[in-house]
Amino acid sequence: MIIGNERKNKHETHDMGPEKLETLRRLSEFTLKYNRKVNLTADKDPAHYLDRHIDDGVAAGHAVKQLIQDEPRPFRVMDVGSGNGVPGLVWSVIWGHARICLLEAKYKKSVFLEEAVAYLGLTNVDVLWGRAEEYARKPEFREQFDLVVARALAPMPVLLEWTLPFTRLQGHVAAIKSRGNESEIRDSKRALKILGSDAASCQALDYATPAGFESRVYMVMKCRPTPDEYPRAPGGPSKSPLI
Repeated sequence: MIIGNERKNKHETHDMGPEKLETLRRLSEFTLKYNRKVNLTADKDPAHYLDRHIDDGVAAGHAVKQLIQDEPRPFRVMDVGSGNGVPGLVWSVIWGHARICLLEAKYKKSVFLEEAVAYLGLTNVDVLWGRAEEYARKPEFREQFDLVVARALAPMPVLLEWTLPFTRLQGHVAAIKSRGNESEIRDSKRALKILGSDAASCQALDYATPAGFESRVYMVMKCRPTPDEYPRAPGGPSKSPLI
């Protein structure tokens, strides 16, 4: 696995024009207002939410683009466990050419995502309510996505079982996590082998928001089809991780 560092100007990630910046500001405002009735984030201060979540989604997208050499057209993306819409909703704003699918298991959060899409007038987003273990078995979703992302969702072996079945051959999983755990890929060798990848097909890139919040994106390339028996039934990946 190769680990690199993002050395470009941190503020470069916000070089996207006033219209997109305003849409992201409105997304932040809408999320915090909605947070009063549905628990979407513990960060209730608008400035902090912009720095820690919206900017992180932008910076993560920039890092992902550094690691994808040949982005396909059209570009299909799935955000598993989308929650507050970061990074899926953020990417739908900054990547207008991409088709983004937001998958959320909790009904109230899926309603938030639908209302946010309508509020922002986004036309390149689909929202799904349900579990990854179930949707990944549907032919219209299995191995259909160029990029599957999950942010701070689960330990890597669990995350891989929830995401690799959605990923097309030669497509990628982007796992966005905090820095510091150097064993993420090492502890996932069995899961990678079973689910259609390997450690040699993984890269990682450290990045930071303009305010200095640091994260890491792990990029896992899909090398082989995922066996039909995966993902296991709902609850199986988290109860018995492939470690």
